[in-house]
Amino acid sequence: MITKAELLTLLRQEVVPALGCTEPVCVALAAADAYHAIGGDIVSIKVEVNPGIYKNGMSVGIPGFDRVGLKYAAALGACLGNPHKSLELLEDISEETAKKSVELAEAHHVIVMINHSETQLYARAEIITTAGIGISEIRNTHANIILTKRNHEVLFQKEYETSSNDQIHQRLMDMTVAQIREVVDQCTEEELAYMTEGVEMAAYVHASNEKLVKALAFSHALNVYIKSFTGKLVCHLWMRSVRGHRSLGRHGLASGRQRLSDGPCHYQHERKSDWNGL
Repeated sequence: MITKAELLTLLRQEVVPALGCTEPVCVALAAADAYHAIGGDIVSIKVEVNPGIYKNGMSVGIPGFDRVGLKYAAALGACLGNPHKSLELLEDISEETAKKSVELAEAHHVIVMINHSETQLYARAEIITTAGIGISEIRNTHANIILTKRNHEVLFQKEYETSSNDQIHQRLMDMTVAQIREVVDQCTEEELAYMTEGVEMAAYVHASNEKLVKALAFSHALNVYIKSFTGKLVCHLWMRSVRGHRSLGRHGLASGRQRLSDGPCHYQHERKSDWNGL
């Protein structure tokens, strides 16, 4: 059984800010990192992903953009070239960037392929420009860049494990759902407040902020729990429109800043919840 401190550590590791659904954002991030490594005028963009990212991302919308799917996400990332923004890179989309991205994608300069041998989260972008080739690879979690290359030069590389189950994850797997709920209840509103940073969610779901953050923590902890057994996450997300983007409900169209447990955003649930009723 994990302690409250370990739960908070786990949530800090797993729950990250993202603008949009994490599948297209992950692809955009890989493309942005690959382009940032090489620069120059874009000639072609090739992205390779695992089946899960492909399935969950091909028909998902992108905040502030009127196209859907991974090839547009890849084009946007390459045109933005801002990997330092991590999963919030799409907030930098401008009219010029959007136009250039559409031109690249619709002129068939972007290809997205499935690598069926990759069973865990994986995205690799190779961008050919007038300066050469930039490569970026992401594994395990949506913002975990493990390789950046400029031509034959490795700019960044780190080791990764095929499984993210450390000791905390292992002990989480031994717990019951009731025990997870019990540990979440030990957390204070202040300790969980970061999960709703920048999002006025309490008014949106008609719940007190304390109930909201605890419900969020419980939901994300369960997602991590499920992932520990299956390698996949159930999408149980809370969303609030920001910066004038409108919430589009349950149709897989992300349009606001979210706190995600690195899970697919295929369905957006607008729901009212009573923490005591969970």
